[in-house]
Amino acid sequence: MTLLFAHLRSGVIEYVIHTSDYAAAFGVEYHSAIESMMDAASQLQTRVFVTPADGNPDKMQSISWVQTCTYYRDQSRVGIKLGEDMLPFLFDLKKHFTSYPLIDASGLTSYYAFRFFEIARSYLSLGVFEISLVDLREILKLDSEYRQGDVQTKILKPALVQINERTPLLLEYQPVKQGRDVVGYLFKVAEKPKLSKPKKVENRAELHSKPPAFKLH
Repeated sequence: MTLLFAHLRSGVIEYVIHTSDYAAAFGVEYHSAIESMMDAASQLQTRVFVTPADGNPDKMQSISWVQTCTYYRDQSRVGIKLGEDMLPFLFDLKKHFTSYPLIDASGLTSYYAFRFFEIARSYLSLGVFEISLVDLREILKLDSEYRQGDVQTKILKPALVQINERTPLLLEYQPVKQGRDVVGYLFKVAEKPKLSKPKKVENRAELHSKPPAFKLH
């Protein structure tokens, strides 16, 4: 999906992704890119984007990302035909996701998760930010009658679960209160620690000359 974002053009629903472009974008060998690209295209056909219908969070609609995928015998490319109902959302997402690698958010399927990820990513250098409930309703286009409890349980929590599981960010929050009333939320955002790469073994002699090291946790 990341490569589709890069090539997205107004009114165009059919695209061709070349294996060579996929290999270059994700830093893999050509032969590995063939299998990975085929798998990615296959998964894309089962993927949906969940968004409120008519701006009503109590009325959610599930939209398929693509209509069809075409696999070429020579494995040099894959044709993808996007779902027409998805186009307006794709252009909206592309507009918002320009300041960091799109692959960071490629696993998100919820509109609310996308919006929270976008906001959190902009505050990453600070590590903390606060959003009032009033501003949050405006950002997410929520009706004023939508209860605060619903905002937290139906929107905020599921979005953060998806962000924490599927992106490089860790995002947590706590309610901000005035008396007993929740008036906003305080968020903490950080990048997940990167796993260190294992030391490369120079030769087989080295492999057998040293005992394995174990760490106690």
